[in-house]
Amino acid sequence: MTKYFDPVRAMEKRGALVRLGDPAKGEPDLVVEHDTARPINRGAGRHMQWVATVMDRYNALIRLQFAKGTPACPYRSVQWLISHGYVRVVDGRYQLVK
Repeated sequence: MTKYFDPVRAMEKRGALVRLGDPAKGEPDLVVEHDTARPINRGAGRHMQWVATVMDRYNALIRLQFAKGTPACPYRSVQWLISHGYVRVVDGRYQLVK
């Protein structure tokens, strides 16, 4: 278990799936799909607000997670990015290195 906050994994656990968009279809770079099959414990408005806040706050990190992904693993975890030197933690904040 990692001690670092992973925004993609956190949103996935709460039913908001993030994926790369398809420019040919006119989609934005990052697309958030909400899994309606999973029950949302909080109100829908609070859930959407939380997802929007995480997307705004960690946008660069999320883009890096997908940029370093492979076809077999579409995105890389924050722990993987830290261990490979792409991200470092300074005073509790993520800094992109490369």
